[in-house]
Amino acid sequence: MCDCRFLPLFFIVFACWIFCCGPAPAAPVFSGQASKVIDGDSLEVVSGAGEKIQLRLWGIDAPESRQRYGKEAKLLLAAMIKGRRIEVQTKDIDLYHRLVALVWVDGALVNEELVRQGAAWVYEHFCQEYICDHWRRLQEEARRERRGLWIWPKPRPPWRYRHKNA
Repeated sequence: MCDCRFLPLFFIVFACWIFCCGPAPAAPVFSGQASKVIDGDSLEVVSGAGEKIQLRLWGIDAPESRQRYGKEAKLLLAAMIKGRRIEVQTKDIDLYHRLVALVWVDGALVNEELVRQGAAWVYEHFCQEYICDHWRRLQEEARRERRGLWIWPKPRPPWRYRHKNA
């Protein structure tokens, strides 16, 4: 026979555990239209509600606009997304109050595609998830095949460029 006096207490404790310690909710996902490309890893999207949102692509770092291959990286991102419907999965918010996100267009992960085409580096400081290992392999393949910014023997990563030119 069950002592039912403790049943309500059990449910309260269980509910608190789920609320406090249960699985984290999934990152917000929304659709929008890419309205503006700022540089090779930043863009503006207009949400379904008409709100303009600035995004930074998570896990990658593209050359700065004034850096070698910066204009090409921006043009490549624009060709992939500008004016198109994109899916956005928020990962973080950066120091400039931009959403940092994964972005898909027609089922292709834009962040990954920029690394594959040699238009961006894997941003080692921030890219520490399982998918980053795959991106590192894509980056190495782009480097071996001298795609994009890898046409130069030792291209300067943007984080070093920013540090020296700050």
